[in-house]
Amino acid sequence: MLFVYHSNPCYGLHDAKAIKQALGKIPFVVSFSSFLDETAKEADIILPVHTFTERLEDIPSGSGLAKTVVGLSKPVIEPVFNTKHPGDILLLIAKAVDGSVAQSFEWETYDQCLEAATGNLWADLSENGHVILSESIPAGSPVTDLTFLSGIPASVQAIGDGDLLLIPIDNMRLPSAATAASPFAVKTVSDEELKNGNTVVEINPQTAKGLKNFDLVTLTTPVGTAKVMIHLNEGIMPGVVGMAKGLGHTFDNKYVSNKGVNINELIGPVIESGSGLDAAFGIKAKISKA
Repeated sequence: MLFVYHSNPCYGLHDAKAIKQALGKIPFVVSFSSFLDETAKEADIILPVHTFTERLEDIPSGSGLAKTVVGLSKPVIEPVFNTKHPGDILLLIAKAVDGSVAQSFEWETYDQCLEAATGNLWADLSENGHVILSESIPAGSPVTDLTFLSGIPASVQAIGDGDLLLIPIDNMRLPSAATAASPFAVKTVSDEELKNGNTVVEINPQTAKGLKNFDLVTLTTPVGTAKVMIHLNEGIMPGVVGMAKGLGHTFDNKYVSNKGVNINELIGPVIESGSGLDAAFGIKAKISKA
């Protein structure tokens, strides 16, 4: 059994096709989600949960901060629909199991559980919205020295035999994680990123080799193939193809679905040995006239 909480791995992880196939091998999948997405669509059961504006939630700091901090997100509105806090759902499941499992989850609500778990920190956490657990850099944070790279680090072995590198580009109008963009946000996406339902990729004129602005081309990587348009941009390095993340949703939503290509269907995980992280610049690509 797999529980998926406010996450959309069938869309947001590299090599999305392989992720979807792996999910299909799991006998029972439960999605804790506020919205329909590609992963919820594949789940056996969808349990609708409160949105972040409707639930109490502790938020530990991630890497990149100089201190170890825990924040508290408080609800600002009452739940609009018939949803539950995901923590309350787990408590109900534990009580249904009965026996020692039910005894280990003695709280009636997640709010009570959180207050008990934070102990002496609860007063400051609830009053100030955060507490500082340590003044030192969190364990496991990446090194703080900044290294400016030109090209691919020697520790990354790019996949494929293409002569270009496919690079994901973040767009503030197109979230690439769990929740899809709003209908209005999609309308504000530039023609240089989405035009006539096609993803537009950026390439340097030196890379274009006779291609013109908004020509339709075939983009091929070791993971997949897609029809895209090109936009000539001298601001991107020669030999690089830049593609916006957050497009190419496939669930049934007329505002955000079937618009462009999901870049995660074209790139696969390539591990950088120094950090153990997935490198964003590890997939080679080819472009040919469509």
